[in-house]
Amino acid sequence: MWALTAVRRAARAASSARGAALRCEKEAGCCQESPTHQMLAVRLLPLALAAILAAIAGASEPYRPDCDRYGVCLPAGAMGDGTSDDTAAVQGALLALEAGQSLHFPPGVYLVRNLTLPDLAGITISGAAGFPSRSVLKLANDSQYSWVLASANFVENATFTGQPMTLRDMTFAGPADALATGTSGFIMMQWSSTVSGCTFVGFETGLRVSTVTLHGAPITTSMVNNRYTQNVFEQNTGAGFRIADPSRHTATDYFLLDSFSMYNKGSGFDLDTSAGALVRGNHLYSNGVGVDINIGARRRTLFLLCYILPRQTWDLHSEN
Repeated sequence: MWALTAVRRAARAASSARGAALRCEKEAGCCQESPTHQMLAVRLLPLALAAILAAIAGASEPYRPDCDRYGVCLPAGAMGDGTSDDTAAVQGALLALEAGQSLHFPPGVYLVRNLTLPDLAGITISGAAGFPSRSVLKLANDSQYSWVLASANFVENATFTGQPMTLRDMTFAGPADALATGTSGFIMMQWSSTVSGCTFVGFETGLRVSTVTLHGAPITTSMVNNRYTQNVFEQNTGAGFRIADPSRHTATDYFLLDSFSMYNKGSGFDLDTSAGALVRGNHLYSNGVGVDINIGARRRTLFLLCYILPRQTWDLHSEN
């Protein structure tokens, strides 16, 4: 509709220009167009048509991520320079993914806000390997009560668990203005998923696993068999890693392994539930509270080889 309107306007403009030329010549006593007016019309019309065609092509072309034949895509259009707002480009790349594809971030600082992770089975979000990863998703300034990335089901108030996915080798960084109130790096609402090799720094909650939606609706399906391995949670104003499960029985049978949680002002790990969980090989130190774990009635947790510095605490609550 926009393109058709533009073409019609161009046609009317060309007709008006030709009419003006004729009226000018008639007033001079001649019914022929002068060479000057003919030349002007000839020059203007191709330029107008070229502009219209370019606008039509730009408006009709859908966003296409840069993907190879293996289904690994790059966030086309994202600058990654730490100053440009890359939200639109990265969100476009996420929404263009298909089930089973991967979105890979080359090294850079991508300034974003409130990205939504589509609910697609088997997708992977990845960056450059290393600790910390040089592929950084950084929350833009003035972003209180916001997040870098959140599951679509959380954002869209869908009361069921999202599809399995993988997040690996990424750094999630809080806003440079340090206004971290209500912020999170990743808000996760998936099952049978893996978060590994990631760093979460500078938020209120680094990694938040939520069993309720953005609007407070509890999910009705179980969030089972998630793996959180070899991650780093540091310098968050609240908990480094948090499982928010008010029901105490939805986020179950998870693995929290071989991770570091340090210099968080709240808990290193803050787990509402530990139903069937395996927490092993983690290092926690210099947190406000070393480990804060609420264990619901008849739940069982196995802790193996978790290291906590002296004066740090295990805060275990058994609720009936």
